[in-house]
Amino acid sequence: MTHIERHSDPRAFANDLGAWLGDNYAIHNQLYNAVLRTTVALMVAHERRLYLVKRGTATVGACMSIGPAPRFSLMITDLDAAACAALAAELAHEGITPTDIVGPAPDARRLAGLYAQDHRIEVHTALGNFQLQRQPVTTGAAGQLRPATAADRAWLLRHWIDFAHEAHIPEPDELVAERIAAQLESAVQTLWIWQVDGVDAAFCAGSYQPPLSRIGPVYTLPAHRGRGYAGAMVAAVSEVALGRGIKDLFLSTDLANPTSNAVYKRIGYVQIGEHLHLRLLADTATVQA
Repeated sequence: MTHIERHSDPRAFANDLGAWLGDNYAIHNQLYNAVLRTTVALMVAHERRLYLVKRGTATVGACMSIGPAPRFSLMITDLDAAACAALAAELAHEGITPTDIVGPAPDARRLAGLYAQDHRIEVHTALGNFQLQRQPVTTGAAGQLRPATAADRAWLLRHWIDFAHEAHIPEPDELVAERIAAQLESAVQTLWIWQVDGVDAAFCAGSYQPPLSRIGPVYTLPAHRGRGYAGAMVAAVSEVALGRGIKDLFLSTDLANPTSNAVYKRIGYVQIGEHLHLRLLADTATVQA
């Protein structure tokens, strides 16, 4: 029988999830990395909930939900029909209706379909799951990488908000500020700025949580685009991660943006999968996904 096991200890959950994924965590690196970086404090602050989907004693899937209400975004692994039904039932029991679902395309659609009667389901973004598979190739663009500091907080906040608006990510400004503060204070998360002739032109975030690292978001200020700065920055940050002993590097891209996809491929990143970010809008019963 398929059932849901909810965890309150993020370290124990990470261990269980890692044991289930084994060496196959690449396809679910976004979820695994988020779990590895989760603390009890983050669970409370962002109303995070951690679920393993079990069939008997065997794990067959996983999910992390992120609030706070009224937004609840779900990040899922691959889930079959029975797993989706069990997860939806558990969420309903806890009074949660997801607003977003992110996961492998068929599985995200399968879970979203359970909410189709009362929601319009839209594809927000088709996300390419990319993994670095060779030594990163530098682009030769002008500029240099520098770590962001507390003195950059206001600049980062302004332009991270710009990124969120351009990407149509419904993230409150105060949550962006909280994320930047956490990145600046964390030993396993970093913020980087690409500087050209003393001018800050781009930024990206990175996380170093063995065995993997994720890069993103990546954002170039509009006045500095088309000069290769984002690619140079990602290549440089990738070099730093490898120098820190990270085994696997990943990033996600909007597959509708051929420019960024081509840049990352030239650096050495290869697409290994596709995830969908679906939105569930409670205003019509029409399914568009």
